[in-house]
Amino acid sequence: MTTTRRPMPGPHREVVALTADLVRIDSSNPTLAPHGAGESAIADYCAAWLSTRGFTTVRLESTPGRPSILATGAGRGGGRSIMLNGHLDTVSLVGYDGDPLDPDIDDGRLHGRGSYDMKAGIAAMMVAAAHGSRPDLGVDAITKAGAFLTGLDRLASDLGTRPGHPVLGAGSVHAGVIDGGQETSSYPDRCRITVERRTVPGEDTTLFEAELRAILDPITAAQPGLGAAIAMGLGRAPSTATRPRGSHPH
Repeated sequence: MTTTRRPMPGPHREVVALTADLVRIDSSNPTLAPHGAGESAIADYCAAWLSTRGFTTVRLESTPGRPSILATGAGRGGGRSIMLNGHLDTVSLVGYDGDPLDPDIDDGRLHGRGSYDMKAGIAAMMVAAAHGSRPDLGVDAITKAGAFLTGLDRLASDLGTRPGHPVLGAGSVHAGVIDGGQETSSYPDRCRITVERRTVPGEDTTLFEAELRAILDPITAAQPGLGAAIAMGLGRAPSTATRPRGSHPH
């Protein structure tokens, strides 16, 4: 009899890859094993992984070198909260047959210190986010950003029709950088767009923020679960100052 193994679905691949990454990090418990590494390195990894996916993380470390990470994902309101709890430490690396920090996959099984107890469980908890296999649980932040970009384009056109300044002309706006998503099979939980607004006298950052809010507010109001935040960067007041002919800047 010939059997055919189906390709592993997207979320399972991500759990396996994340489990392997966690196994590579020595988190042996110093109270169980002499010279144990503790959980600092693996806590740093988990906090960074979760933070880039929109979780708010808090580090709890009453005992130096033995931290815990509390990660909170904002819900949509109206329901109960779910807590997923696990431990990051492992037993000693001593006595393991082979390299305990080199994850090995054999016949569909992943081997490595702590893979069973309980780095695979930790990985499963971390991946239990919006995924491509459950579109009802996720909001595609990249496609929703398209509505914002359309509104930004309308703003750019509107600025071009304004009277503007007699010397500098009209102000302008454009999207300079866009970034979002983690992989093809997962719903992107965030999309970040960097926008530049060139102002002329009579315009300032307060006006620009109001222009952006006028674009964003109707979009988020129409889409439950979609949030948007504005973080203002460098802002300089417009100027019409000129240098006398033949002078040089210092």
